[in-house]
Amino acid sequence: MEIRSGEVHIWVAAISEHATRLDGFEQLLSDEERERAAAFTRDGGRIRFITGRGILRLLLSRYLDDDPAEIAISQTRLGKPMLAGESGGRIFFSLSHSEDLVLVALSPSWEIGVDLEFLRTLQIDRMIPLCVAPVEREEMEKLPKRTKRRRFFELWTRKEALAKAVGLGLKLSLRDIIFQAVEPKDGLGSKLALTSAPAVMGDPQRWQVVPLEISDEYVAAVAVPGADPVLCLRRFEG
Repeated sequence: MEIRSGEVHIWVAAISEHATRLDGFEQLLSDEERERAAAFTRDGGRIRFITGRGILRLLLSRYLDDDPAEIAISQTRLGKPMLAGESGGRIFFSLSHSEDLVLVALSPSWEIGVDLEFLRTLQIDRMIPLCVAPVEREEMEKLPKRTKRRRFFELWTRKEALAKAVGLGLKLSLRDIIFQAVEPKDGLGSKLALTSAPAVMGDPQRWQVVPLEISDEYVAAVAVPGADPVLCLRRFEG
């Protein structure tokens, strides 16, 4: 498969549709990945990890024209996955999974980040102090309860995608990343715009943080540190 400069290919897969391939996916993993899979105490987490890494390896093999089991994947000191060896720097990727879906984003041009969350029921008020800035919370409190829950996940996925893109993960305070509702020039409803970010992320204006229409039951976003990325959302069939 081909991916051009400036493109971001985003693949979505339903884990349940590939349940019979779990053993095959596991055979593609490195010894270190198998150890990580074995450490999960619940089958759901183990299955999501194996399926996600298996699909990631299959996709990378098609873009790199290489054996999926031979692709070397390492990670930075802070845990961001990356290609190692001769493939390093040829393509950047980000992976997320939640409930029954896996999301993989790839680009030859930028370090990117993607996040996916199932719209599960949780106690929003307990979670808000962990990742929502006061100005964001003020906007949320004006929303109906159902919309408030969705707004929380919209903020969460956008911030997690950014944190993954810069490779800082949990080292980055999500409260320091601020999105606010703004009215676009075309007047077609408000959207969330990145208005403030930690210095390590550079100028907030350089980031494109785009929501992904995956399913009514999920919220997802991709973060790209470049102008006018061409996003291609695709279904992974096998």
